[in-house]
Amino acid sequence: MANEGERAEEKAGGSGEKPPLSEEAASRQSLLADPEAEERQSIEQRFRELARQWKDGTRYTSSTTDMVMHPAYQQIIGMGRDALPLLFAALRHKPDHWFWALKAITGEDPVVPADRGKVRRMAQAWLDWAERQGY
Repeated sequence: MANEGERAEEKAGGSGEKPPLSEEAASRQSLLADPEAEERQSIEQRFRELARQWKDGTRYTSSTTDMVMHPAYQQIIGMGRDALPLLFAALRHKPDHWFWALKAITGEDPVVPADRGKVRRMAQAWLDWAERQGY
């Protein structure tokens, strides 16, 4: 009776070649070979979880102060510059109140006074800034 490896070899044509890896297995294998990729994925997973907690925890909040003082939001700020590409990706996907975090992390504020409070314009100002900075 053929074992799993032999069956896989038969499917690969019996040539001794290994069958192609599934997309998930290939991703895991590449992460093991590239510790930096594993760290980036870990940072992205942490960001996504914290962003989910923040959105869930502030869903019915209208106070910007309460939004930015939420523990998950503060932890995103604590991620520092590692969070910037993820914050910009989030802004590209859907403008949201990431401006306080962006200013805290970068020390910059590209939003002109006339656009304060206008979420889409604020998001665009930050995305323009990100592009100029190479993000």
